Amino acid sequence: MYRERRARWRLGSKRKLGSRLAANEYVDDSAKLLPATLMVGTFPGDLESVMFGVQSSTEDATRLRASYLGDNLVDEKLLAAPLASPSFEDPLCSCTLRWRGLRSGATAAKVASGQIFSSRAMETVYIESTGITEVGTGERIGYELLQSVEVPGFGGFGKNGRLQAIISYCYVYRQPSPDVMEVFMLGSTSRDGVMLGGALAKMHSMQRLVLSAERKKLAWLLNSSKPTLASPKAGGCCAECFRSFGRWPHRAERQCSACDERVCASCTAYRQIRFALPFRRKVTRSKLAFCGRCLQRAEETSPVIVAAYEAIEDLGFDTFDSSQPPLSHPSKWSSQCADVEDDLAMTILGD
Repeated sequence: MYRERRARWRLGSKRKLGSRLAANEYVDDSAKLLPATLMVGTFPGDLESVMFGVQSSTEDATRLRASYLGDNLVDEKLLAAPLASPSFEDPLCSCTLRWRGLRSGATAAKVASGQIFSSRAMETVYIESTGITEVGTGERIGYELLQSVEVPGFGGFGKNGRLQAIISYCYVYRQPSPDVMEVFMLGSTSRDGVMLGGALAKMHSMQRLVLSAERKKLAWLLNSSKPTLASPKAGGCCAECFRSFGRWPHRAERQCSACDERVCASCTAYRQIRFALPFRRKVTRSKLAFCGRCLQRAEETSPVIVAAYEAIEDLGFDTFDSSQPPLSHPSKWSSQCADVEDDLAMTILGD
C-alpha cells in the first residue's frame, strides 16, 4: 500500500513540475521537448517599467531590447501585422507572430565578424504576447508568453535549411512590494537546448529590463522636449546651482542634451542612449549629457505615458518614438548618433 502511494506521489510530483509539456507527441525525435524548467527570482524595479522594457511590438524595438539585454539574437522579423497592437487604453499590450534566428552562445560581434559557423544556426517561428492583467484578487501582474507555432509553407529567410527550435515559455512578473519584483518562468524547449541557454541568460539579466525602460524614457524625452529660448551667450552661471563657470574641471561649462540648458560639470550626468537605425538594421549608441532636472523629469514620467504616446504614433499621429534617433533635434549632439560605432548588427542567417 505504501509503495503504491509513494509511486503515485512521485508521478504527481513530476507532473507538477511541468513534464506534461514534454509528453507531447512529435513526428521528429529531435523536436521533442525537454522536461519543463521552473525558475524563480527577484530583482529591483516596478511592474510598469519592467513591462515597458519587455514590450517590443516592432522590429526596431526588438533590436533595441536585444541590445540592452545582451541577447544572442541574430535576426528577427515580424511575419505578419501584429495580432494585437498597443493602444492608448492598453499601451503595454501586444501580440505578434515572429521569426527569430539565433546562435548558441553567440554574441552580436562574433556573428557579424563571421567567427561562428553556420551549422550552429537555429531558427524558430513563435507567437509573443505581453501585457498586464488583473487577477481575481485585484492584483496586477505582467505576463510574457512565447509559444512556437507551425506556419505552412514557411521555410525561413536563410539560403540553407536549418534546425527548427521549439519553445514554450511563460514569464509572470509580480510586484509584492515597492521597488521589488518577482519573476516566475515555466517552460520547455527542444532537446538541442539552445533556447534554454537563452532563457537562463535572460533570468540573470532581468534588472536590465528596468535599465532599458529608463533609457527609453530618456530617448523619448530627447525627442519630445524643446530647447530653451535663452541665448547661449546670455549669462555665465549654471542653470542648476547658479554658480559661475570657471576654469576648474568641476566648474567647466556643459550643455544638457534634452533642454539645451548650460550647466556646470558638477551638475551634469552622462547616460548611454541607444537608438535603432531602421534603414541600416542596426543599433547605435551615444553617450549624452543631461542636467539633473531632465533626469528627474524622466524618472518621474510614467512608462505607461511614454508607451501611450508611442501607440498614438503607430496610429499615424504626429508624436515621438523612443526607439528612433532624434536626428531632427537642433542641438549640437544630434549629428553624433549616426557616427558612433554600431553596437548590434542584425544579419540574416547564412546571408
